[in-house]
Amino acid sequence: MHVCHVVHRPRFSGAEVLALALAREHVVNGHESSFIATRPSESSFQSALDDLRSRGVYVWSPSVEKNRLSRIFHLRKTLQRLRPNVVFSHSVLPAFLTRLALVGASTPVVTVLHSGLQDYFGVLRFLEVVFPPPAAVVGVTEANSVRYLTQFAFRGPCVVIPNGIDLARFSKARQNRAGVRASVFRASNDVTVFLQVGRLAAAKHVELSINAFERLKQRSSRPAKLCFVGIGEDIESTSAVRSACMKHPDEVMWLGPCSEIPELLAACDVCLIPSRWEGHPMVLLEALASGCTVIASDIPAFQFAKKYAGLHFATTPDQFADCMAPQIPNKVHERDLAEWAITACCARYEELAIKLASSARAQS
Repeated sequence: MHVCHVVHRPRFSGAEVLALALAREHVVNGHESSFIATRPSESSFQSALDDLRSRGVYVWSPSVEKNRLSRIFHLRKTLQRLRPNVVFSHSVLPAFLTRLALVGASTPVVTVLHSGLQDYFGVLRFLEVVFPPPAAVVGVTEANSVRYLTQFAFRGPCVVIPNGIDLARFSKARQNRAGVRASVFRASNDVTVFLQVGRLAAAKHVELSINAFERLKQRSSRPAKLCFVGIGEDIESTSAVRSACMKHPDEVMWLGPCSEIPELLAACDVCLIPSRWEGHPMVLLEALASGCTVIASDIPAFQFAKKYAGLHFATTPDQFADCMAPQIPNKVHERDLAEWAITACCARYEELAIKLASSARAQS
């Protein structure tokens, strides 16, 4: 079986990271696999794409920006050549483009909903009504699926498949903890390193981390550092981080986008996740797997993890600072995260793919 994953732009964001992991796992399971993008890759993601290629995954993304008509044409041409049995399109825009590219074809296209907010509004909602429906819909949370079924009279399979991660990779990353702390964070063993991973965007609420860190510094004389990892996506969030780096040049740093997320999480002491909203957050699973303490927003998307040790919920900068104050360096939490393994997640995607491919063959 050939399983194809289509994404918008290859980058270190939840939907793309999941698609990457699934494409890699399909090959391990003996299937053909491809990873297709409708827009050029972020430069920081190229090493991840090269790794996919080395594992036998077919990878394609345009080298330059194209208009939507050209994207549809090239997507159709690529899919016709690859002839996948099933296509999983991650997020709304790739799903629209894939379904347009495969108009008249029998290949099942599955829409995967990742967003923590409403996925369809305005023109997007109208297009979803008039487009041929997807063969199936996958929501990474129950809320994704419920929102879709509430809006559209969809009669196909609509299933919930939570995200998964490569647990072994995060466990292995702990082996080089001291080296990463020294070379990347430039932090000695007595410094508490706080890390926020993710795009610098409104949803990630970097301003809260900055405000909480400044309150922490007012209350405590213990050495601490605040580090950000991720691409600058909007002007306000990026400006806030840059200003903090300039104001506290020895204590606040922005590493930009980075592929070594397991190593960075293993080397930090506390992962801050002050998101305003999320779908099913990859970064929370990754932080839990790394063994670090986690301080996260008290929002519905994070409640599934409340059973795990070393996880604290907060809402305001003062509450975050209260949680940050007692944290000490070098504390590692052992957690059983077997239910969030990428192997289990991929098995459910492949189960759905087999059913859809079989149904497509029966109807052709």
